[in-house]
Amino acid sequence: VNGIGERAGNASLEEIIAILNKHTSTLNFQTNINESLLFQTSDLLSNITNTQLQSSKPVVGKNANFIFQ
Repeated sequence: VNGIGERAGNASLEEIIAILNKHTSTLNFQTNINESLLFQTSDLLSNITNTQLQSSKPVVGKNANFIFQ
C-alpha cells in the first residue's frame, strides 16, 4: 500500500486493485477487495510510518479523481 518498497519491485497494491477491478470483464478476474477501504488503509499506513503521500499519487492521493465502478 502507498508504494512502500516500490524500488524493491513491489507494485502499489491500490493501483493493482484499481486495474483489476476496472477491467474485470476483460481480464476475466474478480477480487473480493473492498475498494472503499483503500483510502482508510492508505491514511492509516501514512500515519503509522509518519509519511505524507504525494497529492498526485494515483488512486489514493488528494488530487486523484479515481472512482471505482
